[in-house]
Amino acid sequence: MEGADRFCAPCRRSLSEIPPEERVQEDVPGCVFVASVCAYAEPVRDLLVRAKYGGEPHPLTALGDVLAGLAPPASKLGWPDVVVPIPLSRKARRSRGYNQAAILAEPLARRFQLPIQPWRLARCGGAVPQTGLSGEARRRNLARAFRSPMRQHHRVLLVDDVITTGSTLSAAAAVLRGAGAPWVVGVCLCRARSTQPPG
Repeated sequence: MEGADRFCAPCRRSLSEIPPEERVQEDVPGCVFVASVCAYAEPVRDLLVRAKYGGEPHPLTALGDVLAGLAPPASKLGWPDVVVPIPLSRKARRSRGYNQAAILAEPLARRFQLPIQPWRLARCGGAVPQTGLSGEARRRNLARAFRSPMRQHHRVLLVDDVITTGSTLSAAAAVLRGAGAPWVVGVCLCRARSTQPPG
């Protein structure tokens, strides 16, 4: 990397970008669609693991710039009104000291000139970490994992770091839609292999 928060040219070229025609998936309930820009592969995977579990948030700024640069235009995303990062539980937020989705969301919000409004979605207690769980176990784990403290009248752009089965985004979108959001679309930095289009 070039400094703490920027990719040098060789590092930028090493990222496993998903081809533009394969970035959008429409099988995540609650979301109109979800767009992912990179495969969950090295070096992105290592940088995210270090950021989430190793206390190294600096690469997230560079990764956020990648996400903002490769994400579909606002017209494709349905002209969202607000950006909402997927929240962490209070315990995880205290332990980590930051929410990786919120840091990734910042360059995206700047690109679209939208406010980041994390208070539109809150994480409830009780869910265990999703890593290592099957798709069905993820869905059960996320039942009642989110709540919305207010009525929603805005089109929401949900942002997360990695989509695997889509359970997290689906659960969050269902809460936002249930609270009145007319449109929820997701943008993720990475897509894990299990949700990549066949072929």
